[in-house]
Amino acid sequence: MPAVSTANPPFTLHVLTLDEKHAWESGMTVVQKTDANQTIRIPRGRKFVVSFDGGLSWKVSFDKKGVVTEVAAPYAGNDVQGVFEATNVGTTTLNAIGAPVCKPGLMCAQFFITIPVYISVERL
Repeated sequence: MPAVSTANPPFTLHVLTLDEKHAWESGMTVVQKTDANQTIRIPRGRKFVVSFDGGLSWKVSFDKKGVVTEVAAPYAGNDVQGVFEATNVGTTTLNAIGAPVCKPGLMCAQFFITIPVYISVERL
């Protein structure tokens, strides 16, 4: 039988699952499909979440490098494509491409959805 300790653990671990419902708690802007063809203004130094749902597999990219930077987000939920920081003043286009998630051996629709969102990083 393994030994059982009655002492308190030396630390407590808190895990936060970040999704569009909870991102506002950390003060982050959430970029979603409904922001298609819109301009989102984000202050330099602020982080934001990209969260597209809908049962598709999403890939996101930015057309201008250096305006935003992806940051580690081990706490991100399933519908979060990334957490980014507005690092330099300027503009860039977030290009999101969604494709169906297909199971091997089954018929699957073949289509892509492309969503542009314009990001404007501004001085505080």
